[in-house]
Amino acid sequence: MMKFSVILFAAFATVVVTAVAASENRIKVKTIFNEVTAKYEGDDVELYCEYSIASGTDIPVTVTWKVGDGPRYATSIYECTGYTNSAKTCVTEQVLDATYEGRIKFEQNYLTLSSVQGSDNRNYWCQVALEGSSQHSDEEFDMKSVVLVVPDSGTMPKFNTVIVQEDSVQQLGKEMLITCECLQSSIYCEDIYWYKGPVDSENSNYDLIYTRVTQHYATSPGTYLQYQSYGDWEHRAVLSGDSLFVTMLKASDAGRYWCEGRTAAYKSIGEWGTDAHSTVVEIV
Repeated sequence: MMKFSVILFAAFATVVVTAVAASENRIKVKTIFNEVTAKYEGDDVELYCEYSIASGTDIPVTVTWKVGDGPRYATSIYECTGYTNSAKTCVTEQVLDATYEGRIKFEQNYLTLSSVQGSDNRNYWCQVALEGSSQHSDEEFDMKSVVLVVPDSGTMPKFNTVIVQEDSVQQLGKEMLITCECLQSSIYCEDIYWYKGPVDSENSNYDLIYTRVTQHYATSPGTYLQYQSYGDWEHRAVLSGDSLFVTMLKASDAGRYWCEGRTAAYKSIGEWGTDAHSTVVEIV
């Protein structure tokens, strides 16, 4: 009996240590504006992005700027390594998309894009990841978006903005509700995607949890909502409005959760109708 108690205590201690360690280098990304408008084509613009680390330590991070349709599908255009909150400059930087060559730089928390063109009217994502490997990589990573509007270019503004509750601590075996609100949801935010991660070292793959997708059929009037849970989340996850409700919490449920609001595909708004926001859940 005593041996079992020692083993049980050790297991509990491991859980507690894991929870504490998970919070130390947690990253949170912040953008001041959801949308930035250039004065005219050919203008220089600045997109602001800052981040914080829960421990307060100034550890080097890699800042990657992406463009496109949400965290899962956006493509990298620029990468800055060795960035710190004190120096606010890159140790190395690389332009990953030739269309931005010679026009892009990140320092002092600003991405400067010079001589903007109509094709620069995109949904930009600021991704910050802690440098070096870690067992808590999804917590040491975050990203937020800002739309750049270029006048006279078939301008597309930012249609949706997603707001998610702050990080939380949940109890093993219990249930949790992660609140999510998609602003302007009555007009443009028909589809909701919940997912977790990233789950790979390249920060590109995620585990789907639950989706609500709007279907539109040309042969019949109206639209139809399709609800689906995935993998280990079946029979445990449901939507409450746009929020996620999960029962029978497991230790593996700890990590970074994303609520993504999207405009229904049949409306053809694309990346300007997509926004996502993350929150971290610890299980104790």
